[in-house]
Amino acid sequence: MKTERLFFARVRAVVRTCAVFFFCVFAHGAFAQSDAGAKLNPWFSQLDLSFASGGTYANIKEFVYKKNSAGKYALLSRLDWKDIFMWTVGAKLGCDINRWRFAFDFSTALPVPGPSSMQDLDWETLDTTLTKYSEHPMRLDSFFGMGASLAYRFFDTEVLILGAGAGFAYTATNLTAYDGSASLPSQKNYSGDVVSYSQRIYEPRIMLYGEWRPFSLFETHVRLYASPVTFIRAMDTHYKTDSLGLSQAPEIGEQYSDRPLGPASFKAELALRFNLPQKKSAGETESEKRTHPASVRHAIALQADAAFVPELRGASYSRSSKSLPFAKTGDKAGSSYFSFEISLAYCMRIR
Repeated sequence: MKTERLFFARVRAVVRTCAVFFFCVFAHGAFAQSDAGAKLNPWFSQLDLSFASGGTYANIKEFVYKKNSAGKYALLSRLDWKDIFMWTVGAKLGCDINRWRFAFDFSTALPVPGPSSMQDLDWETLDTTLTKYSEHPMRLDSFFGMGASLAYRFFDTEVLILGAGAGFAYTATNLTAYDGSASLPSQKNYSGDVVSYSQRIYEPRIMLYGEWRPFSLFETHVRLYASPVTFIRAMDTHYKTDSLGLSQAPEIGEQYSDRPLGPASFKAELALRFNLPQKKSAGETESEKRTHPASVRHAIALQADAAFVPELRGASYSRSSKSLPFAKTGDKAGSSYFSFEISLAYCMRIR
């Protein structure tokens, strides 16, 4: 709990610092004397808006470690939430003031039918002997992601832009496994909700980005993110089942609150942007057209991104009823996350 409070205190400090800094930069850009008559809006140098939709594939794993007879933590249980497929919709906003860029994005998902499943594996003897195994179809109950960043362009030409910055990202995923069957220690069929899992990922991040614009009608955007410390808060709920495997949901059999914490999560984004043709004024060169000071530019972008959070470990708390408080166990909990997304976006750039 102390580590969690310290983590959030640091996150709040970073967010406050970024907010104050961006406000100062924004105010400077708003009141600075510039060629305001040549811009559609003198408050910013450039505004980018995009709306995207596409498919996302994800895998989530949760782990439980228990001390063995030698006093070392050994794997007790693993739940594999496999082949999670969702249809995502989202939006991005980017605002440039001189060489500074503030960006914000969010996305949510619509569940779609697919081969998603959850495998529950236990090694109760704390060795390589698998003692329990069950497999269940699963559904995506909800997904939400958001991110914000502030970056500075340290290299800025008509063809190539390079920048670096920092920000914060949040991802929330809720899953439920239902029906299915067990093959160890004996055959058993289940009916109804069996296990639900809620995972929240908090990532303060540093970033590098680049934009390559070789032609007025084509651009390539690349963004790389790394988190020096990542915090996961997860809730694992096992519902009671009767002797025939009939679920008693929402009555809780066991519930675990896990707090993994650790370094090094990563995300990479690639966008191929195809700008729609823009009417060129008489006598205007290609270079002038590319950097026209007052314009609204429309584009279509093909986007791909991948996110990876390696297994992080932390304390675990449990309870056997909603009416009871959580109590810390002697076990260690782990959690990991991977996703890959391809989407198509409509983009608009205002200068």
